[in-house]
Amino acid sequence: MEDTLSIRVEGMTCNGCSSRLKKQLEKHPQIEKAEVDHTNGIAMIAGKVTEEMVAEIVEASGFTYKGPDVVN
Repeated sequence: MEDTLSIRVEGMTCNGCSSRLKKQLEKHPQIEKAEVDHTNGIAMIAGKVTEEMVAEIVEASGFTYKGPDVVN
């Protein structure tokens, strides 16, 4: 079963940043797809993911993991 996780990411300033993070996320075998938006600082990740796994990838890619994106 595929889960979707929406997270907040800090430190992305351009399309290159969001593209780099997307590629790093999609390298992980448990991540099916990632969509990253540097303008809003949000990444949507689909697959068998945990928050800890995603946070590790974000931080290793040079960005700051800010937690789940909470929609009101």
